[in-house]
Amino acid sequence: MKYSIDTDINNILRGVRGSKEFILDLWNKGELCVTLINIMEIMSGKETRVREKREKIMEFLSEFTVLDFDKERAVLAGEIRRDYGIPFADAIIAAIAISSGECTLVTYN
Repeated sequence: MKYSIDTDINNILRGVRGSKEFILDLWNKGELCVTLINIMEIMSGKETRVREKREKIMEFLSEFTVLDFDKERAVLAGEIRRDYGIPFADAIIAAIAISSGECTLVTYN
C-alpha cells in the first residue's frame, strides 16, 4: 500500500505527541510518499532558516518517495478545486494522490 502524507507531517518535525508513532505505523504497512507541494510547504517554514534544522528536515524528507506534478494532475487538481471548493495546494495534493494509483492520502485536515 502507498500512503501520500500531507504537509501536516510537520507535526512530527514539531514534536506533536503521537505523530511519530503514527507515521512509523504507516511505514510498517507500506510505502510513504510526499508531493512536491508538500516539500514546498514544509520548506517555507521559518525553522528551515536554521541550517541544522533544514538539514534534519531534508534528511527526513529523503526517506519518502516524491510524487511528481504534471499536466494530467494539474487538470485533475483544477477539477477537484472547482467541484469541491478546497484550497489550491490541497487540490493539487489530492489530485497527485488520486492519480498515483493505489495511494491513500493521509492528512489531519
